Amino acid sequence: MKTRIRSTFALMLCALLILPINSADAQAFQPGKHLNRSAKADLKIQTFQQAGQPAIRNGKLEVPFQMTIKNIGAAASIDNVVNGIRVSSVYQWSGFMSAIAPNGSKVISGVLKMNPPDQALPNRELHLIAMADAPIAGADTSIPEWGRVNESDESNNTKALGVKIPSSFGVTSTPAGNAASNGSGAISGSTKTAPGVGGGGAGPMDLVVEQFEVEGQVQYSDGNIEIPVRIKVRNLGSLPSPANVVNGVEFGNKFIWSGMMDSVPANSFRVATGVVKIPDPGQLKKGQTLKLTAMADAPIAAADTSIADWGRVQEGNESNNRRELSVKVPGSSYIKSK
Repeated sequence: MKTRIRSTFALMLCALLILPINSADAQAFQPGKHLNRSAKADLKIQTFQQAGQPAIRNGKLEVPFQMTIKNIGAAASIDNVVNGIRVSSVYQWSGFMSAIAPNGSKVISGVLKMNPPDQALPNRELHLIAMADAPIAGADTSIPEWGRVNESDESNNTKALGVKIPSSFGVTSTPAGNAASNGSGAISGSTKTAPGVGGGGAGPMDLVVEQFEVEGQVQYSDGNIEIPVRIKVRNLGSLPSPANVVNGVEFGNKFIWSGMMDSVPANSFRVATGVVKIPDPGQLKKGQTLKLTAMADAPIAAADTSIADWGRVQEGNESNNRRELSVKVPGSSYIKSK
């Protein structure tokens, strides 16, 4: 009798163990998902505001902020939800948040740090987008679907904020003589202040390339044509331009030189000098005339880094920023002496 009871119990246990689990039940057991599939959380950013003035610290632009996130859904959110803030399409801040009960809310404070801050200049406005349950965490780490909140409404997770950079905002200028490098090789350059001689007052700020000329001998070195240039940039506007404006030189529709320039006072100018390097491994460009274009407030810096709209000067006239230069490459040997 005891043997028969034990056998019957064992059969019942085996039947329970081999019962099929449907796909919905399996989905419920995935990490980050709720067991109650009929009730879902719904995270919404109620407020997103600036919590202090922007500042430069340790070479980074810091913007203090505060946001309030409320769960307007019928179920609690999962633990360790990632919230983020992006500028344009790049996430510049992210942080974890514990679970929020239905109808509950949390206030999150932090400091957004942008690196580098060179294009965050006076009188600009940064456009920040805060997102609850963001798809990306710090260091561009993507969050898999099972690690995000399964919400009843996925369209209400973001809120925008415009942050105005004050006119008195001080950005540490790139020291004279510093310039970045790009794919064409190292770039040397410098900037110096020159007294202004009057201007036209075309708007609040208006940068013009007044002169673009060769300053020295065109030479060949290490597979590159080296062209020393001088660029004179005048501000025709009534306000000084921001610091760290990017000027560039184009060759063949590609920026091959760029460098930062300090603020240009109203009705005044600055002069930038540098060495433009054009790859020519076989010296095939001997005797040719090369056309270069200098641009004040260029849209691209060294290494093909695009400058965001908010990082450029808002000028009274955007059509007068360029000046062309024709450079004759020597036909005879012009290899640079070592």
